[in-house]
Amino acid sequence: MRISYPLSVRSVSMPTAFRAFAASISLLASALFVVSACSELPSAPNEGQSTIAPLFAKAVATTTTAFASDPTWLPASQNVCLNASSPSPCPAGATLYGYAGNGWTAPLSTIPGATWIWAAGITGATVPAFPAEFTFSKTFSNVGLPISGSISVAADDFAAILVNGVLVGTTGSRTDAALAGAASSTLKTFDIGPFLVPGTNVITVEGANGNFGCGSGPYSCNPAGVVFGGSLNFQGNPATKDECKNGGWVIFAFENQGQCVRFIETGKDSR
Repeated sequence: MRISYPLSVRSVSMPTAFRAFAASISLLASALFVVSACSELPSAPNEGQSTIAPLFAKAVATTTTAFASDPTWLPASQNVCLNASSPSPCPAGATLYGYAGNGWTAPLSTIPGATWIWAAGITGATVPAFPAEFTFSKTFSNVGLPISGSISVAADDFAAILVNGVLVGTTGSRTDAALAGAASSTLKTFDIGPFLVPGTNVITVEGANGNFGCGSGPYSCNPAGVVFGGSLNFQGNPATKDECKNGGWVIFAFENQGQCVRFIETGKDSR
């Protein structure tokens, strides 16, 4: 499979700066509510009473979706190991390439559950190991607006990270042995928040093997794999029209109160 990258990064529906502004408003909301709760309010409900307290009395919920490489990534993938002891631990049932050395020492404690994967059906005897390129994708459905996201990746020998078809970045190399070696022993973290959109997001890692070891010989002397993991953070949506009032629409990043109300009425997100 040939790896192709878009020539330009398309715009997303909610710029990073606006997400940061919405997040700041949420923090301000919490602070103002605490101040209001500690202040003495008039006994009459509408006499000189600030609208800040009722507006921010309910915290905006956020959700975090964690993900990690494993054999569920499409179109077809499997756990792989250089041999029974590398990486350590090698998952039960993983394909062993039978590589004579060690490697794949990238620390995975920050991406729990992540395993080294490669295309299903590949074994240590499969040829040619170079050139070999495979894609691993997964679709995530999230409710609300994206706040932030990240992915950490290690690869043998090269990986490109895409979100919704847009190139985020790369790690490793097909031609530089030093870069390829560093990529398999270190996790590289990418900020994918600016590439997320409300609703459905597709995360793709495209892996490629370099012309190292025995080159186009079998995987037993030129192994390949990728390992990755990360998280997606989303802000919840308003549940009632009242949450759109008194400036509440700002917290949910709508353009105005009417747009927020229409979302409640129709379920269509036009942000």
